[in-house]
Amino acid sequence: AQVVAKTSGVLLQLMAEEGDKVSAGQVLARLDPDRPRLEVQRAEAMLHKLEADMERSKNLFERKLIAADVYEKLRYDVATQRAAYDMERLELSYTNIVAPIDGVIAQRMVKQGNLIQLNTALFRLVDARRLEAVLNVPERELATMREGLGVTMQVDALPGRDFSGRISRVSPVVDAGSGTFRVVCSFDSGEVLKPGMFGRVGVTYDQRGDALTIPRTALLEDAGEAAVFA
Repeated sequence: AQVVAKTSGVLLQLMAEEGDKVSAGQVLARLDPDRPRLEVQRAEAMLHKLEADMERSKNLFERKLIAADVYEKLRYDVATQRAAYDMERLELSYTNIVAPIDGVIAQRMVKQGNLIQLNTALFRLVDARRLEAVLNVPERELATMREGLGVTMQVDALPGRDFSGRISRVSPVVDAGSGTFRVVCSFDSGEVLKPGMFGRVGVTYDQRGDALTIPRTALLEDAGEAAVFA
């Protein structure tokens, strides 16, 4: 997830760094709140004034001393100002930059004191508890790939270890350019696997019991036919 600013302002405080584990809703940084806070106070003062005017007009309206359209206009003005007040409060809340998901901060793109513009990316969050490996499989294997099949993976960074996972999605579309289709496998990282690693994945799509087997290197192939010395 890219954490972006929903408002503009000077970055006053950084409260998280790369590598920190964060929870959804946790404040990661704070922008200068002075201007939005003053806008909230102004909108609140105007709302209180209009509410007081409407309360006085309500008494007059019940005594039939003012026209109905005048009273209805005041009610409309109060509702409009209340919405404006809520909008200013929302804008003030945007000065707190919060994490949208649980995860680890993979990258921080800003520094304290920077002028942050609307939609500026501040952090990149990664949820590494469940990682996905994407395979581009030749189309001849389309019939063998299905959701739920078990897979094993080895990665160069962690030699001698096997990681078990399952196929979670199989694309129904074959890429005409490459002749492959996408297969997505999911793994529980166990805080060992890291996003961005490269690995080799083996898919077990069929099992046979009591089968006669020989080493693959014992097969001799000639003119498209396989043979073996007895």
